[in-house]
Amino acid sequence: MKKFFVFLLSFCCLVALSACGSSSSSGKAAPASASAAAAAPAAPAQPAKKVLVAYFSYSGQTEQVAKAIQAKTKGDIFKIETVTPYPASYRDCTAYAKAEKNENRHPAIKPGPANVKDYDVIFLGFPIWWYDAPMAVYTFIEQNDLSGKTVISFCTSGGSSIGESTPGLSKALAKSAFKEGTRLYASDESGTQKWVESLGF
Repeated sequence: MKKFFVFLLSFCCLVALSACGSSSSSGKAAPASASAAAAAPAAPAQPAKKVLVAYFSYSGQTEQVAKAIQAKTKGDIFKIETVTPYPASYRDCTAYAKAEKNENRHPAIKPGPANVKDYDVIFLGFPIWWYDAPMAVYTFIEQNDLSGKTVISFCTSGGSSIGESTPGLSKALAKSAFKEGTRLYASDESGTQKWVESLGF
């Protein structure tokens, strides 16, 4: 009889343990909280920077580069033109430009965009004349408040580097976020586009 009670007690314990295990294994996991399950909100899209390509061109080389930059950035474009044209003869033009630089004469230019203040980035292009940007470019800088704007230079030249123009432009654009650009070639549109891409456009 004693053995029977011991057997019965052991059987009851096994049944109880089995029931607990079954209950534990069949229980459903707690649902994730709504905040954890919800997808993270998408980051707001950054507004596109408004771009202006402003350039001075004498022979048309800088103009070609400027148009390639404008096409890549989808920005606006403005040609800096003097009220009194430079001499058509290259020899006469270089002599005139040299005197203009030596005398620090900033020629009058035709009216530009009235909304320059609305642009975030300005590409500023020119041929290198006497180791600097032409004086007409300085007139454009003087006539427009470029404070706080990103100004990126680019140039065309047969041999001079853009670095020669940087000291003067850095001083004139002291209140801007001025970035020295590079020398580009009208015949190398692909190179121009790659440079613009390297800037994040």
